[in-house]
Parts: sequence; structure tokens; C-alpha cells
Amino acid sequence: MEIKAALNKPFTQKQKLDFIVIQNHNNGYEIKETETTLEAWGDTEEETLKKLKEAKYKENDQKAQQARVSQEFTITLNETELHFDTTRETQQDLLTAKDFLSAGAEKYDWWDNNGTYFAFTSEEEILQISAAFMEKANIYPIWSYYKDLIDKATTKQELEGLYINYNIKLGEQNDITQQNLPPLDSGQ
Repeated sequence: MEIKAALNKPFTQKQKLDFIVIQNHNNGYEIKETETTLEAWGDTEEETLKKLKEAKYKENDQKAQQARVSQEFTITLNETELHFDTTRETQQDLLTAKDFLSAGAEKYDWWDNNGTYFAFTSEEEILQISAAFMEKANIYPIWSYYKDLIDKATTKQELEGLYINYNIKLGEQNDITQQNLPPLDSGQ
């Protein structure tokens, strides 16, 4: 922390109150009184940048987690088009189906997100869906891109101008991958 403003003694009660209102209430600085001054203490630029980066890292992590569990995909098995999502519930259901078939069950009844019925009869069918699930749930390239932007930010303005957006459909024309992301130094 560093001194952002100071009011030297002697000062009137009104000057003291005005200083406190402006520096503490308006600017958020901590007020300290010494024998000779009333001081307003605030974060250095480096401390402010560090706090902003921590907040952006947290935002990136939260949005990545939300995006990871909200992807949807379609896969065709035995000429049946099935619709899935990447939620934890779907992941757990796929593991349960695999366990049933591994334990010797002849089939595992499944209804997809659109209510389409399918009877899994082999672990390979579940493995195909699991592979698609993992591909769709992989948001690492996007997360890594935003992390790199945060890492490289050197000013408060750069961080405040960084809009983290995971509202895309992976695997479609507008997907974000390392190959088609704007360069990190492009200012985007």
C-alpha cells in the first residue's frame, strides 16, 4: 500500500470530514492519522493489477466450468440419432450404463435428452458416446486462451476490457480453438 493523499495539520473539522468523505467513501482508501497528517492509503498499481488478475482468473474458471457442463451434441448409433449434453448427470448415467453392461446385462435402456429410446447392448456404444462427450466437454483451448490474455495484461484497462465469453458451440463453424483464436498480442 502507498499514500494516495495527505492532509497536513493543522486542519479544521470540516477539512478533515471532507478529506475522509472524498478519500475513504468515494475512493475507497484507508484513512490513517499521524501526529502531522491525515493520510489516505490505497493499493499500489501492482497490487491493484494483481487483485484484478485474481478476479479475472476466478471469472475464467467459473465460466469454463459452466461451459463445460452445458454443451450439447448428437451422435448416431444403429441408425438412431441420440441427443446428449455434457452435464455431470449424463456422465454419471453413461458410467452406470457401462457398469451394467460390464456386469453382464444384455442391454441398458436409455432415453436421450429429446426422449428418444435406445437400448445399449455393448460397451463400445457407450465408449463412442463417452468419446464424443469428452470432445464436447473439452473447453481447455478456450480457458487457456483467456488465461494467456490475463497473464499478459499489464494494465487495469486491459483487464477491465477483457470480456470472457464461453457462449459458443464447440465443433461448429464459430468454434474457438488454438488454431483460429486471435493472436494474444492483437489487443482483442
